[in-house]
Amino acid sequence: MKNKERRVAMMQLLAKSDSPLSGGKLAEMYGVTRPIIVGDIAALRQSGYPIASTPRGYKMISPHDGSIKKVFLCKHGREQVEEELTTILSLGGIVHTIGVEHDIYGNIEASLYIQSMEDCRLFVKRFKESQNQLLSSLSHGLHTHLVEAPSLQVMEQIEGTLRDKGLLVS
Repeated sequence: MKNKERRVAMMQLLAKSDSPLSGGKLAEMYGVTRPIIVGDIAALRQSGYPIASTPRGYKMISPHDGSIKKVFLCKHGREQVEEELTTILSLGGIVHTIGVEHDIYGNIEASLYIQSMEDCRLFVKRFKESQNQLLSSLSHGLHTHLVEAPSLQVMEQIEGTLRDKGLLVS
């Protein structure tokens, strides 16, 4: 299968899938290596397809009509990651990204796309089992999250709850 054909088939598969598909699974399906899949995903994104990298794999993001997005400035340690994410999710939010400001590299941002408690559970499990540091450790716990909510009322509730828990920087 040629690059273009594989990318079209992959895009169609991601669009139909209800759950994320891992790079390894996609590589196996198309008989290529995982780095080839990473390149294919990058090319599809460059072409404008809204593909998110989640803790469980790649997922096509569908636009949520009427939703709003806001960037929150947060600060906390490792022990409060789960509390922060579950607070956002339990109130109806989606966590799209995490970002930190680095002295040398400037803004560093990573896609999270955590939209369910299962996504959160897997993310927390992976970071607890990993020897790697969280991205926010580069900035002593200071980081941003791009959060999506279905309405302004929900976004205000998320913000207020995070503030009450001491997870936001005032």
